[in-house]
Amino acid sequence: MRAIVIVSTIFVVAALSSAAPSGTPDLKARVAGIQERVRVVLNEIEAAAIADDAVIGQRIKEKLAVHVQKAGALLEKARAVEQPPTKAQAKELLDKFVAILGEARNDVIDDVNLLKDDTKADIVGRFNTALTKAKELSQKIEESPNLS
Repeated sequence: MRAIVIVSTIFVVAALSSAAPSGTPDLKARVAGIQERVRVVLNEIEAAAIADDAVIGQRIKEKLAVHVQKAGALLEKARAVEQPPTKAQAKELLDKFVAILGEARNDVIDDVNLLKDDTKADIVGRFNTALTKAKELSQKIEESPNLS
């Protein structure tokens, strides 16, 4: 369950990069909503892997936990931002999470490939969607007039 940190932080950084001043109820609501959606997706990935094969699913969960540790400090850094970050800060954080997410996918792919085809396709699709979304957010940050 703690694996939600990896992807949720990408969206926290994106929410923090908006024009809304940090600490406003609007920003907090957006962050909470994004985190909830991401939590559901990653819970579904873990549940699908475990339902397909309990041993492989547990191994995937344990491997993701390694990346959670890497992402934890970065998540706290993103949450601690009192002002909206500069474009460079937001992009740097997001790029680090893209790297962590890519590493996580690469670390579990051999185990994912041992699962049934439909489970494998679902998990790979979810990782790829998260990576694509993160890269799109990174590009939006790059192009955003709201950040300096």
